[in-house]
Amino acid sequence: MKKFILVFFSVIIVSAFLQFPTFAAEINVKEILKKKYPREIVTLSKSTDLNGDGKKEYFLLTEAGNFFLVNSKGAVVLINTNIISDEFFEQPTIQIYQVSKKEKHIAITFEYGPSNT
Repeated sequence: MKKFILVFFSVIIVSAFLQFPTFAAEINVKEILKKKYPREIVTLSKSTDLNGDGKKEYFLLTEAGNFFLVNSKGAVVLINTNIISDEFFEQPTIQIYQVSKKEKHIAITFEYGPSNT
């Protein structure tokens, strides 16, 4: 009888876990960036899995022209600064290119006016 009760409760516990799927918590990258850089305002963000671990890395472009990487563990890395478009042109965009099965390239594209330089 004890064996039956033990098996019965085990089946109930396992079925309870199967009914409620567990999902990995989505990280709020804007909040993570705000903790480290409180004055930065995010204008553009893109995400991709760079290293094939099944977790996304996030690329953020801020109003001040700073380009950040927030990895899947929440670490913030400043990649570049002064990425600002002229006021009459379109805002910069983040492009992600799949170069090969294991390699991706990240590019920021924007327009600028003609000049003589």
